[in-house]
Amino acid sequence: MLENTDFVVQEGTVTIFAQAFEGQMGLRKITIPASVNQIYTAAFKDAANLEEVNFLSNSELDSIPINIFEGCSSLITINLPNTIKNISDYAFKNCNSLNTISLPELLTNIPMSMFEGC
Repeated sequence: MLENTDFVVQEGTVTIFAQAFEGQMGLRKITIPASVNQIYTAAFKDAANLEEVNFLSNSELDSIPINIFEGCSSLITINLPNTIKNISDYAFKNCNSLNTISLPELLTNIPMSMFEGC
């Protein structure tokens, strides 16, 4: 279990698997390198103390999966990479502290349920 952690995913990592950080109450901030090109369902679900998510420039990521940040009730800021074309359902469900999100120009799909419970 992570405790009061600002976590940096190692450069060269290409995948963040489903539920990788699910329920990690100690996770406060995460930085995701440009090398990550795939993040699976609910990777950060219920990380209730996560406040900030930063994707480094030149990201290869093109989609945000379903339920990725569901239940991250402390999430305030997220900067999505400009390469994102698709955001899946419930991506930010119950992220009721979310104040700032950058939506990329290439985004072609914004589901009605993206911000459910916010």
